[in-house]
Amino acid sequence: MKHFITRRTTLFGSAIWASGLGLSANLTAMSPAQSGILGRDTNEFDVIFRESSGAVAASFSDFAVRSPEGITCSARLAYPLVFNKRLPVLIFIPDEGASASHYDPLTGALAAQDYFVISIDRRRVNGQTNRPSLSVDQLAEHRLRHFAEARFLLDTIDAAAAVLGTQSDLVDASRVGTMGHGEGAWIAAGLGGWDSNGSPSTRTRDGRVYAILGLLPTRSLSPTQVAPQRSPGGVNGLFIGDLTQMPIAQERSGLLGLGLPVNSTSFGGLIGVPTDGETKRANAEPQALAAAIASAVLFFDWTLRGNQDRKRELMNLDGRQIDGLSTPLQLRRT
Repeated sequence: MKHFITRRTTLFGSAIWASGLGLSANLTAMSPAQSGILGRDTNEFDVIFRESSGAVAASFSDFAVRSPEGITCSARLAYPLVFNKRLPVLIFIPDEGASASHYDPLTGALAAQDYFVISIDRRRVNGQTNRPSLSVDQLAEHRLRHFAEARFLLDTIDAAAAVLGTQSDLVDASRVGTMGHGEGAWIAAGLGGWDSNGSPSTRTRDGRVYAILGLLPTRSLSPTQVAPQRSPGGVNGLFIGDLTQMPIAQERSGLLGLGLPVNSTSFGGLIGVPTDGETKRANAEPQALAAAIASAVLFFDWTLRGNQDRKRELMNLDGRQIDGLSTPLQLRRT
């Protein structure tokens, strides 16, 4: 098996859209280590929200790994500019038709909070992905291929971590979470043990995954389907989006739902691919994206780092009013 880094760049991820929206450059985010130097409390939702609303400092590298069979899997790595502690791993799965770089404002913000993010680079084929033309069996095979890609990248975390040079040993491959957007949310959920109808599934479960997060998941096959038991392995899950379109989980299922008011499946073109007829950034929703990022950090800090203060902060989000959002956040607990 061979691996190679095709390009290494240092970007200021969210500065790309922050400048376009006229947001202050003084909002440049720092890693928790940098914040600590200035005596700032990084345990509060408001701080993470603020740091994720401006120009987020993170490094990005394009990474590819080739199997002995000659199959190449491409990914994009995001990691903090400055860090001095172990970095849990997040495997990120884009929505259909989007490439990994479309998510730099999101993955860069997560990286700035001391995470090593590996995004699957699911580029379009001939400019588009024609999912409606796929049969049920073809769609199932399509999804299984994405599960295989994610597992392949999990197998090669050490190779990806080499981008950090002498600090590569700080990547904590024993603490892995998955996160996906749109259709990718269900791939992330499947790796944690939930099928797209909300039921537990051992068919797609990967035992290395401790937590899953689905961001604005596509409409589930059966939104009212109840997940009757905890996912195999005690994995915790958080779905962020329209609560009426997400699985309803019974007590102790391990699933949480966070209702986030958004008008666009791409946050107005800030991440992923803009919806039909939508002009990128014309209807941008930076506050909603920052709220999603802050919630994700609280969730992963709790589930991957065992930070109970972050868990309490997450559970207190129900009814939280966020400036720029039309309605308060709603947390559905199990």
